[in-house]
Amino acid sequence: MKAVQTKIWHVLQIKYNRFVINGIDSSDDDGVQMRMDKLKQLWKNREVILYLVFGILTTIVNYVVYFSCTSILGLDWSIANVFAWVFAVAFAYLTNRIWVFESKKTAFIAIIREIILFVGCRILSFGFDMGTMFVCMDLLHMEDWVVNNLPVGEFMAKTLAQGIVVISNYVFSKWIIFKKETV
Repeated sequence: MKAVQTKIWHVLQIKYNRFVINGIDSSDDDGVQMRMDKLKQLWKNREVILYLVFGILTTIVNYVVYFSCTSILGLDWSIANVFAWVFAVAFAYLTNRIWVFESKKTAFIAIIREIILFVGCRILSFGFDMGTMFVCMDLLHMEDWVVNNLPVGEFMAKTLAQGIVVISNYVFSKWIIFKKETV
């Protein structure tokens, strides 16, 4: 992935240099410079963008497993939520480690520590998930909100819970799990 990112950045630099060599710099065309500045800013925010992309994919994994367990297997929401969490955590660890936060740890002990921190923080956010689902499903009875045989209330509850989980997981990943080592 690092090679792909380096290649993209190299292409952007070549395109920028062509603008400058051809006499099209910021003094000639503010629009070109503005677009280049936006591309540079976007590149700086690539971690957040990748986290959102993989966060959406992780949420899809969570939803597919959850609704497969409740709709197809007929499991209770709480059991289905556990299965969904396990699959989503495994997917999220791999994508966050490799592409989002680009962990450079290769020592066995360092990777084990990273996994333990990741799962530990995910257990905490799973508590937020289960708490939100409990309030929505058992206290507010959102499972009864059905429109045309679709579990609208359950979907809303799951979406609210996932929103809380995504935000808390980013904070945990950025500041605890994949924290950049200071030299």
